[in-house]
Amino acid sequence: MAGQGLLNKCSSPARNARLGARRYAGLDAFIKDRKRAGNVTFSHAMVDDHGDFPRWPLDVGNGSVGGLPMVNFPEVSMWGRSPWGGWGANPLPNRFEGLWQQTEGKVVGGMPYSEGIYEDMDAVIAWQHYWDVGNTANATVREYVQFEFTSVPSLVDDVMVAIAIMEQTWTPPARSSQALTSKALGLLSGVDARLTPQAKSAWRWRLLLLRARADAEMAEKGCGAALCAAIAEIGAIQHTQNSSCCGPAKVECTCGPPRPPPGPGPPAPGAAECPSGAYPRNFTKTWQYVINVTCYTFQRVAHCAVRIRETPLFLFFV
Repeated sequence: MAGQGLLNKCSSPARNARLGARRYAGLDAFIKDRKRAGNVTFSHAMVDDHGDFPRWPLDVGNGSVGGLPMVNFPEVSMWGRSPWGGWGANPLPNRFEGLWQQTEGKVVGGMPYSEGIYEDMDAVIAWQHYWDVGNTANATVREYVQFEFTSVPSLVDDVMVAIAIMEQTWTPPARSSQALTSKALGLLSGVDARLTPQAKSAWRWRLLLLRARADAEMAEKGCGAALCAAIAEIGAIQHTQNSSCCGPAKVECTCGPPRPPPGPGPPAPGAAECPSGAYPRNFTKTWQYVINVTCYTFQRVAHCAVRIRETPLFLFFV
């Protein structure tokens, strides 16, 4: 597996592009050298990034790394909002359609990077791209909705509109839009009233509806029992309610006195906030340690270069 990994947020895009290009060039040479020596056999190169698809394999490598066909590793889990899974479903069909188009038909397969059931819809989009390269993400989502939720055309249309809105509100600034979040919730609530008991109690539907409910409550009030009930059910469905790092989002269950509308400059002293994630420092350090240990182990077999602070993650499994 070869992946460019997490780019340094403090670096310029141009600097990250230069770093990535040098590393892909080195990887390309490394694979070709090992193949010529005949002592290592590679069948595919797994290539991807946390953001856009890497350009070097397309622009310079002519659709390959080391002369190998490429498979991708789409990030369907840890993008746009944290804690991962703490807010329910994260359908992002337009994002993954765009990323698939960036591969220019030069990816022959792959494996979505999955952290949990909340990104089931995104994973299905990726699998369907591998199965039928000409299919679009929205066509896959429509088929998903028809199979998992309802085949009633008008209800399918309402779910599709809600999902499009929820993709917009996954990240700021639309995330705080009361108009958008309430519209998505209204559409899904209307569909929920007409679903069969089996469909409305299924975890896929609950994670989608609860996400819309949590978003609407957060955008309107940022606190309250309804918001906490939604977040608690999301955690219970995924069995993450007791997790120290990837559990339910932390929100205010009791609303205090109304706060003044936000204005320019820093928030007023004492203004409460609803954090969107809870990642203790010891978890981050542990994760970095695991990566570095893995890196040290794999470099004995092939090649590995991990620089958490700077750029990439390159791992090759042989």
